[in-house]
Amino acid sequence: MRSGPKRPRASLAAGVILNSHGHVLLVKHSYGPLNWELPGGAAERDESPTETSVREVLEETGLRVSAERLTGVYYERHGPGREALHFVFLCRIVDEVATPRPDLDEVTACAYWPPETLPRPISDFTIRRIQHALGNHGPEVPVTIAPRQWLMSRADRPVLHRAAATKSAAETAPLTA
Repeated sequence: MRSGPKRPRASLAAGVILNSHGHVLLVKHSYGPLNWELPGGAAERDESPTETSVREVLEETGLRVSAERLTGVYYERHGPGREALHFVFLCRIVDEVATPRPDLDEVTACAYWPPETLPRPISDFTIRRIQHALGNHGPEVPVTIAPRQWLMSRADRPVLHRAAATKSAAETAPLTA
């Protein structure tokens, strides 16, 4: 066993959510490379990975979900003394008629995408987590990930959903990208 101070380790969790057509729900970030990503984020104090996934999906999309199964655990080194564990869950929407709505703080859009035509920009890590979740099972042991590679252009356009403070007909009207 090593002696010395413990290294800070972040715990993050994300949810893979599918609609009735088997399309994957992604959120578009309002920060960084403005990328498409699985809904998820960092754990709060004394929060389990499952609780983190469910809370983050609700915060970013407004959807209430239940985590059905763990599909992967990923280890990421951010540099000397900094590392993260990423947990990914296949989630089921509790209210099947609910529509995802971006929180407009961290997320500017929510959209379902066919797994074979995911939007850009998106990281190879996000694609890998989706592939593992859609397979029969995730990796048997945690996967160490390399620095992310960004895939930048795709002509495909999703149906985006507008966030609104009050319920209205415009709330469910699709937007085109």
